[in-house]
Amino acid sequence: MQAKKQKQFFKARLSHISRERQIYEMRKRAELKAAVAELERPWEPVQKPANLFSICADEQVKVLADRFQKPDGFDL
Repeated sequence: MQAKKQKQFFKARLSHISRERQIYEMRKRAELKAAVAELERPWEPVQKPANLFSICADEQVKVLADRFQKPDGFDL
């Protein structure tokens, strides 16, 4: 019984992680598509260079780490 519940929990967690990965990839694809769309119109003047990513890697790692931080925990 315990093994069955553990297996179900593992499957649910795996599907949740997969769903999060799909959402993340869809968002990144949309951002890249929007950035490339700006680059594909060379006849229009560009005020600022296209930013291919919305946040830098350090900010992204901090956001991911904050998701798993306990309310009473502290950052090392």
